[in-house]
Amino acid sequence: MSSTIPAPRASSEGWLARAVSAEWTKLRSVRSTLWCLLGSVPLVVLWVGITGVALRAQLAAGREGVVAVPAHHLSAEGLIYLGQFAFVALAALSTAGEYATGTIRATLLWVPVRHRMLVAKGLALTPVFFTGGVLLSLLGTAVASTAVGSEGGSTDWLAALGSAAAAGTYLTAVAFITVCLAAVVRSVAGTLTTAFCLLALLPLALAAGGAPAGWLPGTAGLGLMTDASPVLALLVLTVWTIASLTGASSLLKSRDT
Repeated sequence: MSSTIPAPRASSEGWLARAVSAEWTKLRSVRSTLWCLLGSVPLVVLWVGITGVALRAQLAAGREGVVAVPAHHLSAEGLIYLGQFAFVALAALSTAGEYATGTIRATLLWVPVRHRMLVAKGLALTPVFFTGGVLLSLLGTAVASTAVGSEGGSTDWLAALGSAAAAGTYLTAVAFITVCLAAVVRSVAGTLTTAFCLLALLPLALAAGGAPAGWLPGTAGLGLMTDASPVLALLVLTVWTIASLTGASSLLKSRDT
């Protein structure tokens, strides 16, 4: 008498921990992670240093209409306009880079459900992006305080700590948004270009034309870090993150079937 033994079925329990662990292993085993993180430092320092020295000179000259800007605000601008794109490059490489090398096949073999793959990649980047945002914001504040000097008054380090936490929160949202963009575009260069337009170029263009730009993630991030409508800014970033995950998951499922 023979019997048929059913093939073992893969359990879906614990998929998140396993998927995030795999993505974390890939993230820390490549040199691009360290280079991208290190590259963000001179970008922020350069922006903050130049703007801080220029502001100091204008304040010292008593130029009409020029007022002191808090050091953590200058740091936030440096992160938004330059520093964040080193993190964007890291997120783009973690996803679009796999499409370029073909390793995405192995990723989707082990995590075939598309939205699970996107969530796992975003969560693996979260501690890196949040911690990097906090440290980079505090560094930028210190540089800005030194560059502006006594002309800018004393530095409010309690406000700077809040801005640093906001910077980490913003970069966490950027991680998820960029991962989703990379999965859709499937090109590192294309992802970087799209993210640059979305996070920096489009807000500047709308502001120059007098159009509202508060609904864009870059503008919301700057508002979150400078205490300008933080609740609304956090809501905007949350909506963008959820919309990115939902849209990218739907497009990947329809495109792959």
